Amino acid sequence: MKYRLINEELNDKRKVLSITEIVLKNRGIDDPEAYLNLDDTALYHFSMLSNIDKAVEMLLKHIGNKSVIGIIVDSDCDGQCSASMLYQYLKEIYDDNNIIYFIHTKKQHGISPEIIIPESVKLLLVPDAGSNDVIQSELLSKRGIDIISLDHHEREVKDNPFAIIVNPKWDDEYPNWELSGGAVVYKFLQALDYELWENKADKYLDLVALSLISDSMDLRSPESKRLVDKGLSNIQNKLFTALIEKQNYSIGGIVNIINIQFYITPLINGMIRSSTLEEKELLFKAFCQMDEEFDYKKRGETETVKEDIYTRVARLCVNNKAKQNREIDKSLEEIIPKIERFGWDKNKILFVNADDLDNSYTGLVCMKLSSQYSKPCILLRETSWKPGYLGGSGRNYDGSPIANLKDFILSTGLFSMAQGHASSFGVEIEKENIRKAIEKVNELLKDVEFETQYKVDFVLDAREVTIEFVRELDKLKDYWGNNIKESLICVKNICFNTKDLQIMGKELNSWKFSINDDVMAIKFKCSEDDEILKLSSSDWGGTDIKINSIGKLNFSSYNGIITPQLILLDYEVVQIKDCTC
Repeated sequence: MKYRLINEELNDKRKVLSITEIVLKNRGIDDPEAYLNLDDTALYHFSMLSNIDKAVEMLLKHIGNKSVIGIIVDSDCDGQCSASMLYQYLKEIYDDNNIIYFIHTKKQHGISPEIIIPESVKLLLVPDAGSNDVIQSELLSKRGIDIISLDHHEREVKDNPFAIIVNPKWDDEYPNWELSGGAVVYKFLQALDYELWENKADKYLDLVALSLISDSMDLRSPESKRLVDKGLSNIQNKLFTALIEKQNYSIGGIVNIINIQFYITPLINGMIRSSTLEEKELLFKAFCQMDEEFDYKKRGETETVKEDIYTRVARLCVNNKAKQNREIDKSLEEIIPKIERFGWDKNKILFVNADDLDNSYTGLVCMKLSSQYSKPCILLRETSWKPGYLGGSGRNYDGSPIANLKDFILSTGLFSMAQGHASSFGVEIEKENIRKAIEKVNELLKDVEFETQYKVDFVLDAREVTIEFVRELDKLKDYWGNNIKESLICVKNICFNTKDLQIMGKELNSWKFSINDDVMAIKFKCSEDDEILKLSSSDWGGTDIKINSIGKLNFSSYNGIITPQLILLDYEVVQIKDCTC
């Protein structure tokens, strides 16, 4: 069990600073008081985005010309949100017979080759993508098609002169780089509102919030956090509402960032990865609130009932997420023996041949492997579109000593492409360079140790774990999210007797006991080698134990009973029998 105190100086100031102040300062927020009380002064005016005026002018020109306008729906939650916002807004101001949309067949992005843009389209809108699609943009431009990219991805090319690019990461003037595709579309809709004397853009703030959370934007940004607050406080979209109702038990009726992140976004992305093209289109229609009813007969029932599109899509999301999980488990069962047999895990970065893996699951499997082996992972397969090249995904794990895996991979000079986020991106490399890349990575990282090291806010003695401390930390429960990570605590000198343990769970692999008669310590889903479970089962008379632990402090609510708890992520036994605390 390895840990590092984020800021020892702040840890020592607990008598001066509040717990919430220390936690937020540890996450790089200089003014916690302002962050906890954001208002609309945190928002920047849409006009600060370069090219947004040109994009509005271009769209209105095509509306005036009664052009056919196409929208590409990118293949993730942010893509669905941003495209559906555009579609719904355009339907209100333009003949929807002249608006068509294109949905990716699998997990492609942007103006990908499988999407055929018909000759009738004169303007192509590419939300959440398109900035770096220079070759595709040039081909469409030569056909007389205008392109507007409303994007937020980093610059991977020198320029794209064949499209109007509205992208804060391509913009030296806009102060906030932490906008999602949905948030960039929202700024565009605000600009349209201004030009058309309308007030429609704010109707889509719930989808803006969903897109910011789902695309893991840095919510330390005051503007991005304010947009999330406004969106989650007034959820109107019918599909978003149906998904929340579907997951109500899991989220305990609490709609906040971390619950959206863990229980809503995965359903949507699971649907996108695992569904048929027909189901993907149904998902988009539901996001666009195209009311529709279907005949539905539940399994084992004889009677057919009516099912609205939102209930249907929510049900299909759950089914496809379950299908995705089964496929991932199956893929891991096939890949892990290969890793062990060929010794791929001996390399500093886990390079894995993924030729037999469904392309839709590459990123998720890569993430699972990175977490399991506690090292960065690159999954590669032969590309069908570029002979002699391998393509795939790169993922980093939480606590990795490499802060920006994408930049590190590019720094080798052997990868022809790495696009996306710092710890989650697509990669491409010439097949003949893969061996050289592995050797170079091993050399560059020869002195780097990859292991899980927990970053903790506080180191406490067990006697300091009180209800008051839990209550203070619980004030931040609605703030936990990307880069405002839930607080981890190191608690030392926890003493108990194994006869006081309660063994729980269907598999009898979880346990709990009380600390200080106030806070319940809980360890879920332990392995067969769990030391405390072994001691508990072998000594019925009870054994005194002292442990140090890493965990999360919060409140649980079950059957109306609220319990302060320390959820253990890791622990070490420091003494058995004759324990002094």
